[in-house]
Amino acid sequence: MVPPPHIVFVHGFLDDGATWTPVIDAVDLPADRAVTVDLPGMAGAPEHPGPFTLDGYVDEVSAVVDRIEGPVVLVGQSMGAQVAELVAARSDRVAGLVLLTPMPLRGTQLPDEAVAPFRALGGDLEGLTGTRRALSANFPDAELARLNEYGVRIPPSTTAAVVDIWNLGTGGERAESAYPGPVLVVRGAADPLCTEDLVAAEVAPRFRDVRVAVVEGAGHWPHVEQPAALAPLLDEFLGRARRDVDTAVGG
Repeated sequence: MVPPPHIVFVHGFLDDGATWTPVIDAVDLPADRAVTVDLPGMAGAPEHPGPFTLDGYVDEVSAVVDRIEGPVVLVGQSMGAQVAELVAARSDRVAGLVLLTPMPLRGTQLPDEAVAPFRALGGDLEGLTGTRRALSANFPDAELARLNEYGVRIPPSTTAAVVDIWNLGTGGERAESAYPGPVLVVRGAADPLCTEDLVAAEVAPRFRDVRVAVVEGAGHWPHVEQPAALAPLLDEFLGRARRDVDTAVGG
């Protein structure tokens, strides 16, 4: 049997790679197989000067994948799901794709008045706290405080640019994904942003081999809010990916 695939975790808006720690600890995965990414301009690199573009983030994560030998499973949350899908479409070594509370690849296309509060979040402690509380059902206080420590160092110009990434996406009409492999889409039952209707209309129909799952008691960050409930979904999907890799290698 070949070793299990590496799992590359791509965080979402204003987060960092450390947000994945609770679910990485909960899944049945060797520690050396989990890889996290800190996207420039967010909590893991708040002073990064930019520029910030969707293509730039895709290049960043693609470089991480290129350094890994063997098959990879990509897990992306929120805006990170947009990035992960585009990276998966570039590589023939991606054995599976997990989209956690995803933003549609073509963007949410919300009007300016709806995204204006998000664009102004950089450096705004009250706004950062209120936004996470509003979009979650069970965000841990300690993790909120940790992320806020970095969030207040992110300039509003950065948050404005990154909001445009997930809101505008690739633009255009909804199209079939260029990634042909197995996909797991997971949303939080209490997520007001990535809703059941959005997944059904904008996300799931784009994939050829897709399963949709729901984490109860979670909003937009199931990996932070309910890692123990998310872990079995990931374990099942990773088990399938590993079996597929074994079958391919065995011929």
